[in-house]
Amino acid sequence: MNRYLLTGNGINIQHGGYDCCNASIVLRTLECFKDPNFPKHIITDDPIEAKCYIGYLFLEIPRIIRGGYDQYATSTTERESLEEFKSKYKGKKTLKITDIGFEDYYLIHDLLCHRIGIINPERYMVREAIKCCFLNAIYDNGKVNILSDKYSPEFIAWLQGFDAIFTTNYDTNIEMATGVSVFHLHGDFITRRSVYNPDSFRNLLSDHPYAHTIIDEDYSHLYSTALTTYSGDYKQYSMREGELANAAVEKMAVAYKENPTVHDDIDSWENDRNVLVKRMRESIIVKCENPDLRFAELYPIQPLRDMEGELIILGLSPFNDRHLFRIINEAKIGQCIFYYYDVSEQDIIKELLSKTEVQFVDARKFWESKNSVPPNAKTKVPKRKRMVFKDITRVDFHHFAECHRALSGSIMNDADMVHQFNATPYHIRNQICRQIKELKVERDREPDQQFVLTVVDIHILAEKFKIDPAVVCCIGVDHGRNEYIRLK
Repeated sequence: MNRYLLTGNGINIQHGGYDCCNASIVLRTLECFKDPNFPKHIITDDPIEAKCYIGYLFLEIPRIIRGGYDQYATSTTERESLEEFKSKYKGKKTLKITDIGFEDYYLIHDLLCHRIGIINPERYMVREAIKCCFLNAIYDNGKVNILSDKYSPEFIAWLQGFDAIFTTNYDTNIEMATGVSVFHLHGDFITRRSVYNPDSFRNLLSDHPYAHTIIDEDYSHLYSTALTTYSGDYKQYSMREGELANAAVEKMAVAYKENPTVHDDIDSWENDRNVLVKRMRESIIVKCENPDLRFAELYPIQPLRDMEGELIILGLSPFNDRHLFRIINEAKIGQCIFYYYDVSEQDIIKELLSKTEVQFVDARKFWESKNSVPPNAKTKVPKRKRMVFKDITRVDFHHFAECHRALSGSIMNDADMVHQFNATPYHIRNQICRQIKELKVERDREPDQQFVLTVVDIHILAEKFKIDPAVVCCIGVDHGRNEYIRLK
């Protein structure tokens, strides 16, 4: 019986720790906008504006959760993604800009564009810029490709026991560790997208986009096939794009050669105002002249469909990748073992793989057996200073808390704010206050942009110190003193 493995970012988190988590990816994205090496020539010539825009998107979330964007979801996919988004984030006690899945920001962007009337090509260009920012953070100057150095011999041997390995990751760690080929379902950081490949079918057409593109090899990952979007349906469409294009062009090429009426109709497209229609005509003619020519099918969806045997799923969340589970559910999988981190994933997987026998195993037990990562060393915590209690009425504190929530975009309630403030050690408060003083105000920006950028900076500090943004404000106002709030 064939054995297959499907992996996701969980493997990278296991070996790369926090640096591979969503929060760290978003944090690096927000911090890189001030990096002098930020690729302005590829993504945007105004990175601070990009940082501000992500802040704007985050601040729309309370309105989204309340249903204020329901009317702006214009397709079934958007409506389903919107409901999943609201289910994921409503009821949270605290919510930082880094808590939002980076792919979910694409959904917020699309909804906001629908609300304020931004259409293509501007909507597309802004979305692509945001995607490049996140992909650049995932790549992390190539650090994502050296995680295999931390693979244990036991884990490597386990990987080598499969007939085929699929992954949603863009890195090549498994290949480097095992020497075996891996199917990158969502692309990788090495393979170029067709528009950036001079030998592709796309670049044989008269408008050949490659001729007008300057490739910076230092950022080759930004020209890659790495696929990222908020919807499994959209991912599946992108994965099938080459397959569908080949089927359509081959069918039309046959009709063009054999049916005079179709031949004349296609020739009439030469002067069509629609650029896509003109390009389709040219593709058909090029295909007729070169019958073996095909659009590249860059995403290996067919091997996934053809699976027959046992499937192991490790390090893959069911969120945003439901399209893969639908394919698996239709494949001839006799048994599936799903390694989970959260028990709540089991019900989702049972629903998605309703035709498949699924066995659930705790992922933590798996990693213990593979001895992948040594236990964390204990961190030495400085001794606490003597506590000084500051009495304040609940009504007065509520007024302060409302200000802190407004200044930070926080959703934390008063009681949790007090608890987290009191639990923050004196030496951490001092560090936070020092970093608050170092924050730069972008005085050349409009006042509303200055406010949003300040909110983003507060959230960056909140993520670094693992506290709520409103508590960052509390500590800043308190000037880092070793006082503890006691509500009366």
